[in-house]
Amino acid sequence: MDAPYFLAYWGDTHYIYYIDHPDRDQEMTNSVANYDKVTKTATSDKGLCNRDRVRFHYFNPNGAVQKKYAMDNCLATFVDAGVINSGWHIAHGTFNDYHVKAIVAELDKRRVRSFNINYPVERILQEIDETYSKLGEVILNIRGKNRRRIEDNA
Repeated sequence: MDAPYFLAYWGDTHYIYYIDHPDRDQEMTNSVANYDKVTKTATSDKGLCNRDRVRFHYFNPNGAVQKKYAMDNCLATFVDAGVINSGWHIAHGTFNDYHVKAIVAELDKRRVRSFNINYPVERILQEIDETYSKLGEVILNIRGKNRRRIEDNA
């Protein structure tokens, strides 16, 4: 024990607290820089560990959850304009959040299994693609004044 330390006792348990750890400041700098990279500037989850992949897909604008929130806002815009029915929120929008909740549940875990991140991310991205394709079909089939509403909101 080269670094200065002190002992603390709680019942029968002994705790050793190091007063000054030489690498602590560098480790904190590296972890903050990594967190900023993962949550703000990364464009893909390639090469990240599972915990960082969870953070990427939840916080990063290129992540699956943020893409789903953008799609939810798009659906809300079309519902508010009266272009599509409000049932789209239940079927495809903000109420369809099972896989988002699965990713949120993994945020606090120390260890994340690959399956627990791969499956929800794949499903979210697949649901986004399906929803946009269905939305495209609906918009193409709209005639008359609803079509003018869409063109005005675009």
